[in-house]
Amino acid sequence: MGERDIFDEIFREIRRRLMSLEEDVRSILGPAPKDDIDEEAIEPLSTVHETADAVIVTVDMPLVQQDSIEAKLIDDEHLLVRGEISRRIASAKIDSTYPTMEFRRYKKVITLPARVRKIGRISVRGDVITIYLRKY
Repeated sequence: MGERDIFDEIFREIRRRLMSLEEDVRSILGPAPKDDIDEEAIEPLSTVHETADAVIVTVDMPLVQQDSIEAKLIDDEHLLVRGEISRRIASAKIDSTYPTMEFRRYKKVITLPARVRKIGRISVRGDVITIYLRKY
């Protein structure tokens, strides 16, 4: 076995381990849409509160274009929230680990604390979006 063959084998093993690690991370974090960096998206701050018959999600999205707000269930335990930002935000303006870039939209997949049937209603007050989800 030549030196090149040894390096090829090492790289194949590294690639196999990275793919396994990626699968482990996905199983912990749940389903995720396309990479946020490719979409120039930043995760908004959010809180989740559970009551006896509902899950209430509050999302803070400063400068969001209200007509672009979207909330949809990916499945009965994951909520996707998106919205377009009215003006681009440079990553340098925030404390960010992202590369130098500009954000155009918000996007976040939220893992819910309980299974839900559907979105009951959505309330928008300024930059704060509240989503009421009905539990099973």
